[in-house]
Amino acid sequence: MNQRALSILEFDKVCGLLEPYIATEIGRANGMKIGCAGTYEGACIRLQETEEADSVIRRSGSSPIDSFPDLRELLLRVHACHSLSCRELLEVRRCLYVSRRTFDTLSSFDDIPRLAVYYSGLTSKKYIEDEIARCIISEDEIADNASPELARIRRQLTLVTERMKEKLNSMIHSQSLQKHLQEPIITVRNGRYAIPVKAASRNQIPGMIHDQSASGQT
Repeated sequence: MNQRALSILEFDKVCGLLEPYIATEIGRANGMKIGCAGTYEGACIRLQETEEADSVIRRSGSSPIDSFPDLRELLLRVHACHSLSCRELLEVRRCLYVSRRTFDTLSSFDDIPRLAVYYSGLTSKKYIEDEIARCIISEDEIADNASPELARIRRQLTLVTERMKEKLNSMIHSQSLQKHLQEPIITVRNGRYAIPVKAASRNQIPGMIHDQSASGQT
């Protein structure tokens, strides 16, 4: 079909009506690029696909395809042996979930041969979904039991942190050191535990200076 005929039929406006119903980022990016079937047979196939999709939605109550992130750039990094962040692993889990749910839903229908061409390539990897869910708590946190080595390291960190706090507590309650402290408290500066020392006593207590008050007194 030539461009003039598409313009008369306002094909671009018809495609624009689809946009609110597109569930995925990739779908939205490609939705306006959809072309017309070049033959009568091709148009018939697309109509059959549309009829099958409409049948699935009517019988299941909703579209089997949920939204999922675009992983194309992420997959290039995986193939280059780069590591993934927690957020990216959660995005992978989301895609795996949508793939599994879509396959399970569509494969339950035995009268959608046209759509079968599309969903037959989907795979179900629930054990990967479950493993990501077990190891990743949020976009910023990995579970302690993600691996035995991580659990061991974090146990050691907890023990060392407790020992540091005990040492600092003994210092701020020490009669000999209290006169050098601005306040008998433990604070955090630049990610390190610290105690506020009077500027005049900076050479009286061993350690390193992590910060200074605006007044210069502490």
